[in-house]
Amino acid sequence: MKARVAVLALLLPAMMMGQTQSAPPPSSPSQSSPSTSPAPKKKAKHVWTNDDIRSIRGGISTTMGGRSTSGGTSATGQRPADEPCELDPWVAGFMAVLKAQGVPVNQKYWQTKLFGGVCKEADGLGALTAADGVNSFDDGTNFTVRTQISETWPQGASMVEAAKKDHPFLVSYNHEPYVAVRVNWIDHRYSDGGHVYVVSKVTMKHPLTGEVIVFDAGDPDAMHIDGTLVATVGR
Repeated sequence: MKARVAVLALLLPAMMMGQTQSAPPPSSPSQSSPSTSPAPKKKAKHVWTNDDIRSIRGGISTTMGGRSTSGGTSATGQRPADEPCELDPWVAGFMAVLKAQGVPVNQKYWQTKLFGGVCKEADGLGALTAADGVNSFDDGTNFTVRTQISETWPQGASMVEAAKKDHPFLVSYNHEPYVAVRVNWIDHRYSDGGHVYVVSKVTMKHPLTGEVIVFDAGDPDAMHIDGTLVATVGR
């Protein structure tokens, strides 16, 4: 009998994650009971410094503090290196996604590449597509980036595969970036060799404030994200 392979997601069509965890397969496919997550907490404020960026470990920074959403440019037209800006979490989140794939943290490069080195109103995930193509750091690091934006969650098959590689992705939720750092799923296996992945939980973390949001299977808020961005690094 020809093996049949299907990939489903109770929570959402989903994909790339940072840390992963799979639950023991049940004897027969079953569906998790829906649960409702509380409304997201108000965002903590954070002043983004170079020390914060250097502290990014495991894909994200958890440094807490206060963050200003206003900013400007210097007399040269470039943003001062340590000036806080509402673009900061987008840059930090994008760097976290790339770092998980071996790209060194380079705050100044991405501030310039993605936003022209100036502080302006955040344009969400769309601005991050400026990273597509060949990228070269001053230290000789060369790599390519390919971004893929979706208005909803990535596909389940891709999500599980990338999660196994510890590759997170970005989620825009309430117009703030979150790094999807963990996915839980159940692998239903069948006697003919086929199997079905059922996503049961997604954990996201704000790249600067450290705020954690968990979407369980059936959580209605999970369907109200602004979009997702998957970045693939090549060399």
